[in-house]
Amino acid sequence: MRRSILIVDDIKQNRETLGMMFQDTFEILEAENGYEAMCCMRENRDVLAAVLLDVMMPVMDGFEVLKHMQDEALTEALPVVLITAEEPGTAARRGYALGALDILTKPFDPVVIKRRVKNIIELGSRKEEYIKLKNEAENDALTGIFNRKAMEDRVGELLNNPETRCGALCFIDVDNFKTINDSFGHLYGDEVLKQMAENLKSCALPGDAVGRIGGDEFMIFFRNYPSEERLEQKITGICENFRRYTAERPITGSIGVARYPEDGDCYGVLFCKADQALYHLKRSGKDGYQFYNEDCTSLPFQSMLTRVKGE
Repeated sequence: MRRSILIVDDIKQNRETLGMMFQDTFEILEAENGYEAMCCMRENRDVLAAVLLDVMMPVMDGFEVLKHMQDEALTEALPVVLITAEEPGTAARRGYALGALDILTKPFDPVVIKRRVKNIIELGSRKEEYIKLKNEAENDALTGIFNRKAMEDRVGELLNNPETRCGALCFIDVDNFKTINDSFGHLYGDEVLKQMAENLKSCALPGDAVGRIGGDEFMIFFRNYPSEERLEQKITGICENFRRYTAERPITGSIGVARYPEDGDCYGVLFCKADQALYHLKRSGKDGYQFYNEDCTSLPFQSMLTRVKGE
């Protein structure tokens, strides 16, 4: 199947002129304003090779389209070439800041446009491949959330960010997961893990981080939560999501929590203390959460990561 180019311009003649330049190589999609363009991109994002986007249009201009594309993460893998009838200086600076990769001026020079658009599409293909490889390296294959190494890196970045005022690292374990696998099979167990990942993502805000760090072990970092009460509500919600998975086969989870900066100022310290809190909870009763405190050091400690089976 041939890939497509979306041409966005409120003047039909301009769309036809550009379309004729690329129709031998690509399927041509058209939109006459920014609103139509966004609808077309959402419907065809998997086949689009590039977007040729006019700056001045009714309903929604080219800069507004780029802003919407940024908000929906479309500019990360979809190359955009801005088109303007004016000197490109100011438009170029604004367009590049919003994610455009090139800017062309009217009237159109077919040789120049075809070469530059071809280069942009090749660049976009390499960027798309890079993003794919990066996601494969960072994401857990089963659940699609961060793997252990990526989670450590991401939390480290958040802790080093001066805008991070507070945080909570939650170490989450599915109770009796070995029994679930033995009783209902590994396929069912995999579905449980995938559902747990979805539950955690539903509790996270854009500044948070969610990962699977072991077989049935997960982690979520809540960044800049507004209050201790709100943090407890979030953690209670995670516990309730575990129980809600299915009425026929009850599933529960245990959560150990370490807070930044009270309990530590780096990932290693916070992880260790969340691990201790989880271990303490597992030994005193599952299905709930435990904030790190001095009591968590009262028991001989064994890490909960890839630890005693069946816990």
